[in-house]
Amino acid sequence: MVSKVYMICTAYESGIGHGLKLDGVSNPYAAHTDEREAWQTGYDEGANRAKRADLRCIECGQPTMHMGDLCFGCGKSRKAST
Repeated sequence: MVSKVYMICTAYESGIGHGLKLDGVSNPYAAHTDEREAWQTGYDEGANRAKRADLRCIECGQPTMHMGDLCFGCGKSRKAST
């Protein structure tokens, strides 16, 4: 059986991933659930990290976190520019 902690952690990690991509995906979890709150917290944290870094893939223009990271958009480039 999947634990509540696992579900909350999964929602948080999913939120961070979408936030890092700044993809504007809306929260997929039901209102008034712990998972919804965790996803939103993760999304906000990921979006803040992406905005602070403000690094973009040279090939597709999608955000990356650090110089040398794989691109979230194309997955190919390891180059980024500010």
